[in-house]
Amino acid sequence: MSKLRRSSTFLCCEVLLMSAASLRGAVSIDGGPTDSGFDVGSEAGIRASVSGLTGEPSRYAAFAEIQYAGTTSVTSVQMDRVEGDPPGRIEYATGWPIPAEAPTGIYTVSVRVEDRSTHQTVAVEKLRGFAAYKKWVRISQLAIDKTFYSVGDPIQCGLKLENISGQELKDLRVEFSNANYPWISLFAEGGENPSLALKTLRDHVNLPPGGEAIIPMAPAGRAAFLQGQQRAVMGAGAPARHEKVPLPEVDSYTVAVWNADRTVLYDMQFTTPAIVRAPGRDLPKPYSRNFTHPYNSDIDYTKYRQFYPPGMISPALVVDRARTLYRPGDKFHAAVTLYNTESAALSNAELQAIIDDSAGKQVHTLVLATGISLEPGETRQVSSEAWIIPPTLAAGTYRVEFLLTAGSAAVARTSSEIAVNALPASVLPW
Repeated sequence: MSKLRRSSTFLCCEVLLMSAASLRGAVSIDGGPTDSGFDVGSEAGIRASVSGLTGEPSRYAAFAEIQYAGTTSVTSVQMDRVEGDPPGRIEYATGWPIPAEAPTGIYTVSVRVEDRSTHQTVAVEKLRGFAAYKKWVRISQLAIDKTFYSVGDPIQCGLKLENISGQELKDLRVEFSNANYPWISLFAEGGENPSLALKTLRDHVNLPPGGEAIIPMAPAGRAAFLQGQQRAVMGAGAPARHEKVPLPEVDSYTVAVWNADRTVLYDMQFTTPAIVRAPGRDLPKPYSRNFTHPYNSDIDYTKYRQFYPPGMISPALVVDRARTLYRPGDKFHAAVTLYNTESAALSNAELQAIIDDSAGKQVHTLVLATGISLEPGETRQVSSEAWIIPPTLAAGTYRVEFLLTAGSAAVARTSSEIAVNALPASVLPW
């Protein structure tokens, strides 16, 4: 009887351990901090979404485990379940009050899910971390007087400062300038960098602990075309334009709070975007900086692989671009979906692949399929080994043109690109 009891107990434990192991492998955790950084003394928000759990959600508890990078001490915070879970997922959220005396730097975050009934961990996932910093002054409000400016118009700016530290701050300097970053020199030979158009809105600002200062709307600068200057000053940005009457452009401006001798940058904020235009010219309307280029005409199709100029893509040939990176010696497999977009049937057609190097020299050609017949609106999949890349082939980008012909006439053509590079397996796992 004793042996039977021990055997049953062992069997139950084994089943529980196997269940926990199988569950652990099936559970996935996504999420992370609600921001990339938080001020010490504030609350760091953390969210997690867990899928793959079985049973009632109340069976499980989730914990956010926070650790200062490079140390062994861990802070564990139980997370609250968020109501209204999507099907198949359990949502959790919590906030960790960062101690006011906590060190600044990088904190790692892991989320651990525990089965309440067995007190066993069913899943652990390391999520992205966050930075903790100490902020002394905050620009809590910032505005410029208009959205549209003509060249030469005065720009007015107003703002509100808050001292969020526990110390008195003296002799603060508030500056307005064209778009600037902390690593851009404020000075050039002979004095201040003229491209930044620095303007001191107010100096000798004193703020008691928890105090604030309001700087009302005041002249801060004049609107000017900045495109081209940004590339010269920051090493990036749109190139200078050479139209007789420049096109309208989107610009933004910077307000920075420094100490008196400009050695400590307390805060920096960018204004809302403004459109600057020549008098009497409203069109074309430029895209904002959320877009890669202000105008479609600025796109250089030879540099941006995600854009294809007109004529390179055909709706009749859809290429599978799931893999575009290969090593010398690999096999390039072509997969193309053919679609008859015409009102007449297509018969006895042929699909070719023509491969050129970056200089336009043909390096390989192959017939992928022959005798292709398609009724109007009909589709067909063509999948074929198109090229065994020579082991000695030079690294670079190769253009693959897929050409569909019927007799001597070209029906459709579509281009794609592949890259050949001898990358290690850690980068290219295929």
